[in-house]
Amino acid sequence: MRVEWPRRDLPGMVGPVAVQAGRLTRGTLRAGLADIPLLVLGGGAPGPVLYVQALQHGLELNGVEVMRRLVTTLEPSRLRGTLILVPMANTLAARVHMQSYPYADRPRERQLNDMNRRWREPIGGVNHVDQAVAALAPCVAMADAMIDLHCHEYLYAPMALTDCHDPTSRALGIAMGLGVVNHSLGTEGMFGRYCRDTLAKPAITVEMPPLRRVDAGTSAMGFRAVLNALRWMGMLDEPLDLPERALIFDGGVSDGVRAEHEGFVARLAQPGDLVTAGAVVGEIWSPDRFEPVQVIRAPRDTAVTSLGRPPVLWGDPEQDFVNVGESVAGFCVPAAVVEPRRELA
Repeated sequence: MRVEWPRRDLPGMVGPVAVQAGRLTRGTLRAGLADIPLLVLGGGAPGPVLYVQALQHGLELNGVEVMRRLVTTLEPSRLRGTLILVPMANTLAARVHMQSYPYADRPRERQLNDMNRRWREPIGGVNHVDQAVAALAPCVAMADAMIDLHCHEYLYAPMALTDCHDPTSRALGIAMGLGVVNHSLGTEGMFGRYCRDTLAKPAITVEMPPLRRVDAGTSAMGFRAVLNALRWMGMLDEPLDLPERALIFDGGVSDGVRAEHEGFVARLAQPGDLVTAGAVVGEIWSPDRFEPVQVIRAPRDTAVTSLGRPPVLWGDPEQDFVNVGESVAGFCVPAAVVEPRRELA
């Protein structure tokens, strides 16, 4: 599927930043107590506007490494159009080492202080995150497509989340080359849903495990994904760097396995792997005898979606030690397995 992206002249200003052709310019958005860094790469020719942000949640650091690679690698004069980068959307949460600020990261506070639940009309409010959203919203509205960089637990595969029923969003998700695209409309107040429903623009949420630290491998995948978005949108004159296949998840039969014995999880497959019925994907090892006490098998022809004990509450750590009855593996049958190059032709 081919998409005709607009060819826009460079905007004069993005927030407080004066855009210059062939240059990277920097500025700061003031949002209540916080200063939000804003970077704008003005291309050497007209083209689309792509908005990329990271660190809506303070423990999700891989997106900042993606930004570092973009800033130190891209030559603005080679771009067509405008690339808007927000490397730290929620600066205060990062500084206090919490997913959100100022309240504890627990479900009852998420609708109040989780920045990725506050993108809703009317924009703005008294909370810190509402002020951050209000500062960023005019920059977001300038874009033709948006990418929101996140991290989730290492139990899961890197993936793109978007509205797979919208052809442009689905194609962009596949073109980014993460290998897993999950159909997700998001809940009210999420950034991606706001972009799609309120602004009528395609938006991709990228999840790169793990939380709390920068991982060289998955941040490299996120960097490649943003470069592929630039290529797919015609902003960078380079070929797409794509995997041989991509899994598309949209509902599908899901299965879970729970621990029958306590012990340590040994992975014999990876999240995102396609497996056949009965395939061994992991084991639980005894903490004293160090021998397998449970073999984890795929219940059907399916894909591995998680391996290990997930967090009980948002922001809690995942675990490779499991107790009896705890979740240890997840599976889901993909809606489609596609060849990206053929799908995008």
